[in-house]
Amino acid sequence: MAQQPPPYNRPPPTPPWQAQGPNPPQPRYSAPPPKKRPRWLIWVIVGVAAVIVISVLGSLSGSGKKRATVTPASAGSNATVAPSAFPTIVATISPTVVPTNTVAPAATAVPTPAPIQPTATPAALTPTATVPAAPTALPTRPAATAIPATAPAQPSSGAFQSNGIGLSRSDWEKLHGPGIGDASGANVRYENDKFLVTFLKGNVVEFIRQYGNGNTVPLDLAVAESKGYLPADARFVRTYTSGGDRVDVYESPSLATRYPADPANFPWGGEKPGTFIVLFQMSNGRVNSLSIGAGNNP
Repeated sequence: MAQQPPPYNRPPPTPPWQAQGPNPPQPRYSAPPPKKRPRWLIWVIVGVAAVIVISVLGSLSGSGKKRATVTPASAGSNATVAPSAFPTIVATISPTVVPTNTVAPAATAVPTPAPIQPTATPAALTPTATVPAAPTALPTRPAATAIPATAPAQPSSGAFQSNGIGLSRSDWEKLHGPGIGDASGANVRYENDKFLVTFLKGNVVEFIRQYGNGNTVPLDLAVAESKGYLPADARFVRTYTSGGDRVDVYESPSLATRYPADPANFPWGGEKPGTFIVLFQMSNGRVNSLSIGAGNNP
């Protein structure tokens, strides 16, 4: 094909706005290009279509095959395939035993409690285990030996016999040891202040028996002890009370000879010679001291 010579001699084309006059048309804007669909949507559509096609083909190919209907049977028995319109195919399904790891719990033997033997019964308590001691084992008051009723020995004083009132000082100290106190014979202390003694003309005219600070004894024990300090020929006369204290009055003919005659009638104080008293100083019904003195002057 022959090439045509280029149109060098042709005039240049006239622009459209010059050809259409002095007022050329305004340029038009073109519509935006359509949006592109995402590729994953396309693949989804393709996949769904492929699945549909495969399903249709499968159903068509299976229509020519023989089908069998399975009728469920009871557990543990063989399942029989029910006949259908197609040629019968009998299928025997054997039950499959699925092994399990469950271990049946072993039977636990319940222990039977043994009966209590009669020999386990404790022996009966003997009465001696519960009966308190005899009353004689619980003394209700101090023994009489704790407070001697008489002095340890009887001194020799001629015809006069006593363990307390009327004794000479030498005979008294034979029984109680040496005293501490006034040389004149007033309030001489013996046995750590157990006795406070007053002497008249060398003989005991009065003494106090003390039981100690805060110590007291029953009245009957104090009376029994006081009789050990009396002359042998003492005779009980009467009892009276002075300021809450008990006073026992006695007479002793031999005691009247132990003190020389005195113009003031001392120590009898207007009483018959040989008269003396035993004073029990009381505190809440008990005795905290006793005193024995010639005369009757509590």
